[in-house]
Amino acid sequence: SHVPIRKTMPQFSAFTSIQAAGDTARGRITPNGAGTFYGQAVGGSGAGQSIHLRWTGTPTGTFTLWYTNKKDPDFTTDTDWTQDTSSTLANPAGAAGSTFMDTFNSNARLRRVKYVNASGAGVIEGEFDTRGY
Repeated sequence: SHVPIRKTMPQFSAFTSIQAAGDTARGRITPNGAGTFYGQAVGGSGAGQSIHLRWTGTPTGTFTLWYTNKKDPDFTTDTDWTQDTSSTLANPAGAAGSTFMDTFNSNARLRRVKYVNASGAGVIEGEFDTRGY
């Protein structure tokens, strides 16, 4: 029988934070109440990049996509980053869900996602994929 070959693009976790003692799962955040979470900075050519985010629980908040060309940006604030105001990422609204966005034509040195949780709790995870490496 024929087995199809699965080709994948390089993939990088959108988040890398370990939130609490004993939490060893990289690539996810666990918001509980108000808070801000900065995603991992991912480099590479924007040609063919995309981001896919998924969440469970009841978080309510906002995802934004940010870019920088700075060699050593501040990863803990927005200071060295510019927000992509044309982002089409859907936002958690109190129930499980997901969102996907192509980030075509972004030739920025680095990109990252930021999540601001207004209320609720849950688990959020996701990946950047790229063909441009």
